[in-house]
Amino acid sequence: MEQDNPVLAESYMRAHLKAAQFLSERGWNDDEVLEVVAEWTGQD
Repeated sequence: MEQDNPVLAESYMRAHLKAAQFLSERGWNDDEVLEVVAEWTGQD
C-alpha cells in the first residue's frame, strides 16, 4: 500500500511520531490532549 504513495506514508509516519512525542511530553491527562481525544472519539 505505502509503495503506491510513499509521500503519504512518510507524512503519516511523521504525524504519528509527532503525536507520540506530544503525548510523551504532556501525558494523557493534559487538557489539550483530552480535548483532541474527545473530539476525535465523539466523547465531547
